[in-house]
Amino acid sequence: MKKCLYLVLFVLILGMGTNKVKAECSNGEKNALGAKAVNMSYRWEPAEREIAMGQADGEPVPIMQTYIKVLVYNMTEDLRLVVSNSRDNNKLYFTYDGVISFDSDDIKSLVTYRFEVYAADGTCTSEVLAKNEISLPKYNELSYYELCDTTPDFYLCQQFVRVDKTFDEFINERDNYIARLAEEESEGDDNKGLFKSIASFLNKYKFVIIGVVAVAGAGTYIVIKKKGKKVV
Repeated sequence: MKKCLYLVLFVLILGMGTNKVKAECSNGEKNALGAKAVNMSYRWEPAEREIAMGQADGEPVPIMQTYIKVLVYNMTEDLRLVVSNSRDNNKLYFTYDGVISFDSDDIKSLVTYRFEVYAADGTCTSEVLAKNEISLPKYNELSYYELCDTTPDFYLCQQFVRVDKTFDEFINERDNYIARLAEEESEGDDNKGLFKSIASFLNKYKFVIIGVVAVAGAGTYIVIKKKGKKVV
């Protein structure tokens, strides 16, 4: 009886060992998985969703919510993705399912998402195959101030920014921006005036200038001929 029990245990252990060997993958397969993981890419884009209906001048209008969508590209069936962020301890887990994306609703603060790619088959390798991260901007409430109507290109008037600024800092930097634009415009006007003066001078004395150039050309030609004679 004991011999039979030992034999059964031996067969089970042997079978487990055989399965483990079969499940492990070669260095070549690991390298191929690593190449696929490195080939993955990530980007963000602004998006909107309708969250309710409101009224404006007696007409129903949709109330929209702005958020950021994060998209993942080039993921394959033999990979899995773990996403963490700089805001909290929550993690997202993804396996291949066509287009992979998730929404970042906390758009009032700067958030960085970190990506770790693993093999879908953990028995092949449990190592991290690739790491990446993407830093999202924050929604800029200052961009909706009327002050931005006259300075739409100012960086603090953009819908999304990567800095935290107070209203006083916004006003100060915007004033400096306007002053710098005025200075550049003034310098541009001065340059235009100089170019116009030069063009007017050339147009007024063009025949005199042509004559001088012609004489200078003749003088040069004579010198060359004389030098030629001396050499001969």
